[in-house]
Amino acid sequence: MDAAKVAQTAELIGVEASIGTQHSLEIGHATKDFVAGAFSGMIGIASGQPLDTLRVRLQQRGCQQTSAAGVWHAMAGKEGLRGLFRGMSYPIYTTALQNAVTFQAQGAASRVLTGTVNRSSTVSWQHTCLAGMFAGAVQTCISCPVELLKIRLQLQQALPGTPGYVGPLGMLRKVVGQEGVGGELGRHKTALKVHAIRVIHAYGVH
Repeated sequence: MDAAKVAQTAELIGVEASIGTQHSLEIGHATKDFVAGAFSGMIGIASGQPLDTLRVRLQQRGCQQTSAAGVWHAMAGKEGLRGLFRGMSYPIYTTALQNAVTFQAQGAASRVLTGTVNRSSTVSWQHTCLAGMFAGAVQTCISCPVELLKIRLQLQQALPGTPGYVGPLGMLRKVVGQEGVGGELGRHKTALKVHAIRVIHAYGVH
């Protein structure tokens, strides 16, 4: 494969190669997609975590409240404002990676499907949909275990430092030790399939 073909292939997957120059590798589209996804992920999870915690509590089996306001009033006295941010550690650490991988996968798929690295060029809706679905499929591999750990942390009501409280690392060890690496999603294949279908379909439409 000659230098021209190497450079063309590198551009399509998001790496700008400078053949025969002082710098053999420069920041390309993939790196920019990764960084953009990382920052957007951290900001998004920090702003949305309180409402997500209320949603998870409402969906919990046996919840006696019928509204988000009711859940918050029940949490406020016992857990305080800090309770709204339960389970945020794993999303804040990994959602940056999830979004970064999604941005990179979508960008790489779009460039491969269109055969161009020119971002100003028009991309058909079919290619956009397929690139989004591919990104969703890749992202699912990260989001499934993260979602499981996040929800387990959000549902516990024990305060940090009190008996019964399980921290982020403790929850990870507990799930892996008791349920294996696959956790609950590994035992219930239907849950994994539904999650994958939901994410792939949503990212394709998005």
